[in-house]
Amino acid sequence: MRFSERNLARLLGGALMLLPLHAHGDLDNLIRPACARVERLVAGEGGTGVPVDSRLEADLRLARRTQSLIRQFGGTPPGVESLIPEVTIAREFALKHQVPVSLVLAVIHRESGFDREAVSPVGAVGLMQVMPAVARDLAESEGLPQPRWLELLDTRTNIEMGVILLSRLHERYRSWDLALAAYNAGDRAFVEDDDDGVRDDVQAFVRQVSRRARVIRTARAAVPAA
Repeated sequence: MRFSERNLARLLGGALMLLPLHAHGDLDNLIRPACARVERLVAGEGGTGVPVDSRLEADLRLARRTQSLIRQFGGTPPGVESLIPEVTIAREFALKHQVPVSLVLAVIHRESGFDREAVSPVGAVGLMQVMPAVARDLAESEGLPQPRWLELLDTRTNIEMGVILLSRLHERYRSWDLALAAYNAGDRAFVEDDDDGVRDDVQAFVRQVSRRARVIRTARAAVPAA
C-alpha cells in the first residue's frame, strides 16, 4: 500500500484526535463494549477460549440494572453501550472513595436523568449537578486541577467531583441520608440548631435517591438476547 503525504497527514491527525480521549479515560470506555462482544464470540457457547473480563461483565450487569431503574421511573432507557461510560466511571470512583455505586447512579438519575449537559437554574452542572465553586474547592483540596465550568460537563470530571463530595459529606455526618441531604441543599438542608432535623423538601429528595439506589441493588439485570 502506498502512502501519500495526504494519507500520512490523515493518519497523524486521527492519532492526535485520540490522545485527549485516552488522557481522560474515554477511549477505554468506548472500546470496552466492542471488546466484550469479541470476547463472547471467541469464548463461544462452550465457554472455551478467551475468558471474559470480570470487570466488564460487572459493568454490563450494572448497566442493565440502570436500564431497569430508568424504565421503572417511566423513562425509555438507552442501550447498554450508551450507559457503559457512566457506569464504568461511577464504579471506578465509587470504589476509590468508598461510596456505594448504587447511590452514585441513583444521584445521577435523580439529579440529571443521565443528561451530561444538564444545567440547573441555580448553576449546578452535569450528570451529578455539581456546583462549580464546590468543584473547585474539592479539586484544590484533593490536589487535582480545578475544573472550569465547561469541564464539569465532562462525564469523568463531573462524576469524580460528585463522588468526592458524597464521600466528604459522609465523613462529616456518618450517615448516607444526612450526606444526601447536605448534597442537595448544603447547610440549608438542616433545621437550625438540630443537625439531625432535615427540612421536609430535602427529606423528599433523600427518599427519592434512596429508592432509586434500592432499585439498582435489587433489580434483576435483564439477560441480553442471543
